[in-house]
Order: sequence, then structure tokens, then C-alpha cells
Amino acid sequence: MSKIDLHEEMIDEANETSADDGAGRSGEEGRALVFYRRRCPECGKDALNLIDSGVFMRSPIVGITSDGEIGCSYTELEGDFEPGIYCRSCGHQVCSDSSLANACSDEFLSEWAKSAVEARTAPPFRCPDCDSLELHQVEVGIELSHEVVAVCEPVVPDSAPLVAVSHVRDIDGGGTYRYRCSQGHELAKEDGTAVETAEELVDWLKARCAIDQG
Repeated sequence: MSKIDLHEEMIDEANETSADDGAGRSGEEGRALVFYRRRCPECGKDALNLIDSGVFMRSPIVGITSDGEIGCSYTELEGDFEPGIYCRSCGHQVCSDSSLANACSDEFLSEWAKSAVEARTAPPFRCPDCDSLELHQVEVGIELSHEVVAVCEPVVPDSAPLVAVSHVRDIDGGGTYRYRCSQGHELAKEDGTAVETAEELVDWLKARCAIDQG
């Protein structure tokens, strides 16, 4: 799945109703998750990238939660890489699927990340409108474009013309972020404007925790 496909999937998911709505997650019990961070063991910088064949094709590996959820953000890397964990600062290779069988499996990542000394508390999320426990980051205001390969007239009566486009998609301009629960309720600040930045999201979660705790 490409980065652009992932953007579209995230937007679609944010606008659909979740079947289980996050049942069984830590937020339901009101306890905060522990988030384990890993830095490069060679240079010590926060510059590790997890590269696999799934949705996180090229993304910084941020860490893993105590519930086993891998946390990543997105970036573009130059060059071709085998699936694995690499440091984009010094080039150190933590592991590679080509050299170590199943080295980057979920089991390996969980044990490896949790062996870190850096563990942070992540405040739980609960939607104040519907009690959903799933928080989505949605990028809006982006423009996707395809190159038109061919335009053909209908070959049979009452059929539609054919517009064939390239499978390669381009993204024009950077979008802005919104944060919504799985039911589509958007997080807003006290003044009614949307929560857009990481700093605003942290402030929202801290304020909500204070309200939930009375």
C-alpha cells in the first residue's frame, strides 16, 4: 500500500462506523498506556526507520505500546531499502529481513522496543460525544492527481466514455491534520476550532483526563 493509498484509507475509516469501537483497549479501563521508545543503539539519535512491505513502507519507528500497537509516523526516504530497521542518521542497521529470518516480526519488535529504558505514559483517549476509544489522525486539504493515459469514446451505445489514468498518484501540497474518533466526532479546542497540531492534541487529552478524574 502506498503512502497516498494510506491517506485515503485513513480518511475512509474516519468517516465510517467502527464495528467494535475499540472494545477491550486500555482506555476503557481508564488507565494510561506505556509507550516504549527506541533510539539508534549506534549513535543514540531518534532517527530509526521501520521499513516493511505493508502500510508503513517508509516510516520512522516511534515505538510500541504496552498493548503491542506499533507507533509510527511518515516520511519519504531516498533510495531502496530491504525491509528492516535502519538509522537514517548514521546508517546503522538494527535488523533486516534479508539477513535475519523474521527479524522484524511483530514479536521481535515488541520485545526489542520494550527493552528500551525510555518509557513514556500516554494518556488514554475517550470521545466525550460517544465514548469511542479509537482516535484517528486524518489529513485533509490534500490534492491527489493521476496522469491521464488515454481517453476513449464509448464502444457500445449508452456506455460511458473511458478515461484511463496512471496507477501512479501524485500528491499536490501538504494537507492539515484533524483528529476524530471512530464515529467521526472531531476534536475541538475551547474556542471551537479544530485540534490540528501535536501540541494541541496533548493539551486536549490532558484537559479531558482532568475532567474524567473529576
